[in-house]
Amino acid sequence: ISALSDLAIAYSAIHRPLEAKKFYLQCAQLAAQTREISTVVTSLNNLGVIYSQLEQYDSALIFLNDALLTGEAAGGQIDPSSTYNNIGNAYFKKKLFIEALRYFKRNYGQHMRDTLNGAPLWTDHINLADTYTELRRFDSAAFHAAKALQWAVALGSKSKEADSYSMLARLNERLGNYSKAYKYLTQWYALDTAMAPGYTGRSY
Repeated sequence: ISALSDLAIAYSAIHRPLEAKKFYLQCAQLAAQTREISTVVTSLNNLGVIYSQLEQYDSALIFLNDALLTGEAAGGQIDPSSTYNNIGNAYFKKKLFIEALRYFKRNYGQHMRDTLNGAPLWTDHINLADTYTELRRFDSAAFHAAKALQWAVALGSKSKEADSYSMLARLNERLGNYSKAYKYLTQWYALDTAMAPGYTGRSY
């Protein structure tokens, strides 16, 4: 399974999701035979992500909800965070923002139990800021965007800091605060251009 998964990851990394899907389907078939719950959940999550990349969101949600149910049946042995995140992203891309918010908030609740691990919380704040912006709940969006930037700085991650400035620029543009939007955009640009070649921004 690991060799097939490595091939799928490689194809996904070079933006060839159809080839990645083929290998992830084989992984899922083998995982089902082994009946190792964590492997099954991982395979279903991977398929959900690939179908999202292919913009086949309904198919993605079938696999992702199957991953969630399979994990829940294991009696709490499987961390549902990545599945919540993937389901939230699929709904977000379908522009079903209320549904996306529900899963992003679940993820945030999971990660708030361990506030020493900032990287997942950064992702949660960015996702929530994005979603609240689309829902025109700008006060909540501003809160989470500011928190995302705080975590990015605390983590010392220039890529996360750049994405946080990009989020703040989008939010302020929607609010009509064009001078602030421009300020954040220039801060994003300065960091983005200074980073090593190959950086492609936040992954979803």
